[in-house]
Amino acid sequence: MAKLLVVDGNSIMNRAFYGIMGSKMLMTKDGKYTNAVYGFLAIIFKVIEDIRT
Repeated sequence: MAKLLVVDGNSIMNRAFYGIMGSKMLMTKDGKYTNAVYGFLAIIFKVIEDIRT
């Protein structure tokens, strides 16, 4: 049976940015914050892994 995953990217990005913000700020050499990207991908990969098992 095929599965469909609906993702609310805005909500995940917001959650990821502010969730990681308290512990450490991830940024590039030129000062752009990468918390949201890192957190978003971590959450998506975790969900995909949970679905496959």
